[in-house]
Amino acid sequence: MALTTTCNLGARFDCAITTRRKLYHLPLPAPSLYSLCSALTPGNRATMRKKLALAFLAVIALILGGNLALDLALPRDTSSGLTFRMLGQVSLMLAIGLTAALLLARNFTRDLLRLAAAAREMSRGTLPGAVHIKSRDEVGDLARAFNDMGAALRAALCEIQHSAEQMAEAALLQSGGSRELDQGTEEIARLSREISRGADQQADGSRRTSAIARQLATSLAEAATSCHETARAAEKAREGAVTGVDSARQSAESLLAVASSSERSRLSVESFHASAEEIEQIVDFIRGVARQTEVLALNATIEAAKAGDEGYGFAAVAEEIRGLADRTAQFSHRIHGLVRAITRRAADVARTMEEGGRVAAQGRETALHARATLEQNRAIFAQVVRAVDKVASVTSEQSLNAERLAADMEEMAAIARDQAERTERTSAAVSEQKISTQGMSQAAQTLADSARLLREKAGRFQTVQTIRDHGEDPVKQTIVDRP
Repeated sequence: MALTTTCNLGARFDCAITTRRKLYHLPLPAPSLYSLCSALTPGNRATMRKKLALAFLAVIALILGGNLALDLALPRDTSSGLTFRMLGQVSLMLAIGLTAALLLARNFTRDLLRLAAAAREMSRGTLPGAVHIKSRDEVGDLARAFNDMGAALRAALCEIQHSAEQMAEAALLQSGGSRELDQGTEEIARLSREISRGADQQADGSRRTSAIARQLATSLAEAATSCHETARAAEKAREGAVTGVDSARQSAESLLAVASSSERSRLSVESFHASAEEIEQIVDFIRGVARQTEVLALNATIEAAKAGDEGYGFAAVAEEIRGLADRTAQFSHRIHGLVRAITRRAADVARTMEEGGRVAAQGRETALHARATLEQNRAIFAQVVRAVDKVASVTSEQSLNAERLAADMEEMAAIARDQAERTERTSAAVSEQKISTQGMSQAAQTLADSARLLREKAGRFQTVQTIRDHGEDPVKQTIVDRP
């Protein structure tokens, strides 16, 4: 029996079986192979051709093995044997084809199912992590495009949430400013109505204002004194921060020195450990020499015993040598035990020193962090000192201005009527300002509502990290390696 096969990716797969009596052709259509190869990109087509070639060789090997087994198992000269062989060959080829088809379908659909699962999670509002599919075919390109899309969506959601928070903060600030401005306009309107009641009331108000201005001058003077004291306290705090920075720097340098010393000690212990191992080898050599010496002394004693009286002195010397070899072996054994104990202790010391070096390095990092924090505090204290000095200067000036105001309020009583007319005009302007303030408040509320709605829309999507923070199980990342 002979087997010949030909493969045409564009037409069919021909398998010709030649027996002693007849030639059989088994054409197998294969249009899907050509369409699969033509759909691949130039870079992926070479990989797929290699896979198809390997699969083709495996199919041929299995068919040849099955034919050989059937040829050996069934009789050759009977029609029933030929029929059974043909049926067996066809069954074998069908089984191989089905198995290969199932394996290929499972290999391709597994990655697509995982991508579909990640897409369903995304459609439910959860942004999964990256789906890693390390293949160079269209499925791998689809996975990379899906991962890029997920990263872009996560970045866009972060930007949307950040923008919504900024909008909410701006709306809150604008609303607060509008309320304060509204309150100010109400106060101005109330004062304007009071001023417009009459010149006499304005004169009385001026006198009361003069008294209040004098009290304000006194209060501002006391406030200036308190500000100066606060500035001195802040300066002391800044000096303390400078001292803390120096201490932190010294601590970091000390910890660095400790870490360097620990590293040098560890290297020394490791060198000692190597020397101890070398001593252990020397002791082993001495023990071997002692054992050989003991054997030689025993042989010498035997030879001296054979020599009789002439070998008596030689036997005594051999006995002494053997005793010396025994003692040497005992001491070598003790030295060997001590060296082993020293080696173990040296290893423990090396590990301890290494751990101490790591702890010192961590302490140095902590000291550097503390130093940076103290540097920031020092800068903040300096800003506080400058701000308090400025406030004290302004408060002193305001105290002088309050004194002048108290003197000027006496003169304001003479022009009360003129002020009443101006107050009427101011009242009208305040009314217009109040209307504008109400419009600003409504705009701020609208902006706050828009920011809240934007946060709610963006909050429908959750990332894997958000789900993990809430104690739920995130979408597991699937890694598929295909050559």
